[in-house]
Formats: sequence, C-alpha cells, structure tokens
Amino acid sequence: MIVIGRGRLEAFCMRHPDARPWIEAWLHEAETMSWETPQRIKARYSSASFLPGNVVIFNVRGNA
Repeated sequence: MIVIGRGRLEAFCMRHPDARPWIEAWLHEAETMSWETPQRIKARYSSASFLPGNVVIFNVRGNA
C-alpha cells in the first residue's frame, strides 16, 4: 500500500499528540500488509471508505 498525505498526518499529530501512537501503528501496518481485496481491509478497518482508482480513506481513531 502506498500512503499519501504524510505531511498532513504529521500536522495532525502535532495538533493531536494523543493520536500519534495510533497513527504510527496504522502506518506500520499499512506499509507492511498486503491486502488482496477491499473486504480484507474492511474486515480490519470497518470504517474505511473506498473511492474509484483503488483509493482507500481510513478514519483516524474512528474519526474521533
């Protein structure tokens, strides 16, 4: 998986330091996992949204 928006994630972590552990864990998982289907992503991250062009949006901390 290719993660885009790292600068936005870092800016978010600066404003919300309590989110950093979750984001760092998610980044590690996203970069190392090989999800074959959208259903596998959805099984792990039920709030993930799918857009055309194989784009997936993950809600940070359940969008809290």
